[in-house]
Amino acid sequence: PTCGMVNEETYIESCDDIKSFYSPGRSAAQLIWFQRGFVEYRFPNHFISGKNPNYVSFSLEICSEAPGYRNVWPSDITFSINDRELLTYTSPGDFGGRHGKLTPIWWTDGNTQFGLLKTISVDGSGTYLDGVMKSEEINIDTLALSAQPYISFKIEIKKDAKHVGGINIFGKSYGDYPQNIVMHVEYCKGHPSYSETSHGSKKHKVEQASHK
Repeated sequence: PTCGMVNEETYIESCDDIKSFYSPGRSAAQLIWFQRGFVEYRFPNHFISGKNPNYVSFSLEICSEAPGYRNVWPSDITFSINDRELLTYTSPGDFGGRHGKLTPIWWTDGNTQFGLLKTISVDGSGTYLDGVMKSEEINIDTLALSAQPYISFKIEIKKDAKHVGGINIFGKSYGDYPQNIVMHVEYCKGHPSYSETSHGSKKHKVEQASHK
């Protein structure tokens, strides 16, 4: 299998080795890529105890994963919150051809450089991608955000997807957008909003990925 992670200065452990995804160094990852499988990010939810959330969103910079880069390279990326599958987004390509605005100089131009900023959100009416409703079946109540000791956000490339084109997930030091994965939660009227950046635990199941 071929897959990998990098921090701001170098590769984390060995490239093209699934074992790298279990390294303690993974917490410093600023760019990860794989062809199929999933990563799960676990966010704190202590701040919603006794409150009534009416909105949750996750925003992140992503693109497909091809050998080197290919601007036309579709990939079906599925998102879930608390093990409830929300939607599948078809990424149009693995983007390069210019250096990412934030990508370190050492990361060569022949590699993936930047992605697109996507926002997955859920409120009382349904599920949205970049503000466009995709489903009314799952709403904020369906997710039961307080039911377990964390909020799970899973990003997956299914092995039976129509386009198994992999994924790149960018942190704040790569790509075009200076952010990690950001969770935003709003409470019912009278309570403040809350946002949390991902630095927590990650669970990985990574399978084959195209060479970087």
